[in-house]
Amino acid sequence: LTGLGICYLQLKDFTKAEQFAKEGLELSRQQQLMKEEATALRVLSRIAYAKGNMDEGAELEQKAQELTDKFVQTT
Repeated sequence: LTGLGICYLQLKDFTKAEQFAKEGLELSRQQQLMKEEATALRVLSRIAYAKGNMDEGAELEQKAQELTDKFVQTT
């Protein structure tokens, strides 16, 4: 689902991009898949930046980086 979010982001359909990225984020959290969760957060960050929401984009990117760091430490 996150991949569909990326596709819609590239098409500049931010509503659908956000919808699919959020669904991907929810599923990754339910299945405890940290790498996929970080990816979904990064996609949501890119969507926020594209919409001009710089603070939100930065916050989401920070969360994604924290998850990535945690993932790297556990592997």
